[in-house]
Amino acid sequence: RFVVAHCNLSAALVSLSQWKECHDVTLNAMNQFPQLRSNINMVYYIGLSRIGMGDYNEGVRLLSQIVQNHPGHFHAHK
Repeated sequence: RFVVAHCNLSAALVSLSQWKECHDVTLNAMNQFPQLRSNINMVYYIGLSRIGMGDYNEGVRLLSQIVQNHPGHFHAHK
């Protein structure tokens, strides 16, 4: 449940354009639960938050990983 709560909080913070908070929450969750590092949704949220904070190169790199590794996932088409 705790992992799902982090995912939901990250999604909500993206919706609110709270980039720094989203980055911090998502990174914290990934550090606490290493299995989340391969979770497409969490990679998407941290990629968007990096772009939102102005770190375009890292954000694009993260989002490009989704497109390359999971071309059929709906995040690859956003």
